[in-house]
Amino acid sequence: MERRMRGNSHVRCEWGEKLEMISKVYLSISNKSQYLLVKLLASRFQNLCVVGDSDQSIYRWRGADITNILSFEKDYPSARVILLEQNYRSTKSILEAANKVIANNANRKVKNLWTDNPEGNKIHYYRADSEQGEAQFVVGKMKEIVQKENRKWSDIAILYRTNAQSRVMEEALLKSNIEYSIVGGTKFYDRKEIKDILAYLRLIANPDDDISLQRIINVPKRGIGSSSFDKMANFAGSYDISIHQALDSVELMGLSPKITKAAAQFRDLINNFTNMQEYLSVTDLVEEVLEKIGYREMLEAEKSIEAQSRLENIDEFLSVTKNFEENNDDKSLVGFLTDLALVADIDKLDDDGEQTDAVILMTLHSAKGLEFPIVFLIGLEEGVFPHSRSLMEEAEMEEERRLMYGA
Repeated sequence: MERRMRGNSHVRCEWGEKLEMISKVYLSISNKSQYLLVKLLASRFQNLCVVGDSDQSIYRWRGADITNILSFEKDYPSARVILLEQNYRSTKSILEAANKVIANNANRKVKNLWTDNPEGNKIHYYRADSEQGEAQFVVGKMKEIVQKENRKWSDIAILYRTNAQSRVMEEALLKSNIEYSIVGGTKFYDRKEIKDILAYLRLIANPDDDISLQRIINVPKRGIGSSSFDKMANFAGSYDISIHQALDSVELMGLSPKITKAAAQFRDLINNFTNMQEYLSVTDLVEEVLEKIGYREMLEAEKSIEAQSRLENIDEFLSVTKNFEENNDDKSLVGFLTDLALVADIDKLDDDGEQTDAVILMTLHSAKGLEFPIVFLIGLEEGVFPHSRSLMEEAEMEEERRLMYGA
């Protein structure tokens, strides 16, 4: 909670003494606890002013509660409501679409945004037959806009519901040599869960890959810490062999019985996966890895929004493997990793701190309050946006409409 005090107040701050004449307190309120705190502070004089919008509540995942706005007049019956309906930054066509979307919500304070701005361009609707088709259309349209309208790439934003949706768009931009930047998130192949899966696959394809082994020997946690790993690496170095080869002699490394057992189990696990690659498809192999190491269970146990996002990214990675198998003659693990390297490893930006003219990618939550001349809103299909978690519950669907209204 944010708090600022202003004005010529006489405030005595010693503990146990009365605070006198606090003339102004500014509070950022979103969740129920904050609302109740403000209600206590304002209980005597009811001298309170709040600003809010019942049609925009995009931070529910952080605990924001739309009922704070909807029930305000019940708690403060003498409050005067002033509707701020004039919009100064959008065109008439944009506002018309926003008004029609949010009008479907029952739990809201009725208002209708209007503007003196021009009618503006119509909203363009494109129905693609796949994610790839959608991404190709967006890239083609962006090139046309930049060339014909003399726009910069940074004038363009691509918005989506969940972070997992960025992957197909990123690949299309990379293949077209278009710079892009992700705001409030990490590029798909730089996300921890994707790096972890790729490290397993690289180690399975090449057990002598010490870098990949170091990344995932304790993922999920097996009790193998950095000091134990250093002993393994030193042992391998003294015999000029890979760490995986050295694990055949893990009993000789002077590790505790518990860590020795964990390291031996990890070695056997990788050996089994290496044998499986001969007869399993890449998709089936990834599924086998995820099940045997308990990666999904690890994330599900966290019960957090971030963990849910990571699970969605894993599902999106499986769509990468399936797409590879459908479109390539060489369906081997090595073939997959080679093909993926053309996309994942090309994704390197300069670290010189200079700003580049790049397309902006972000989720709708990250876009709150930002403005762009040209916006592409992708993935508008049931199960994606609106999200699958909202389809069976009207309250959740109303939240999705609020999100779309803001977009």
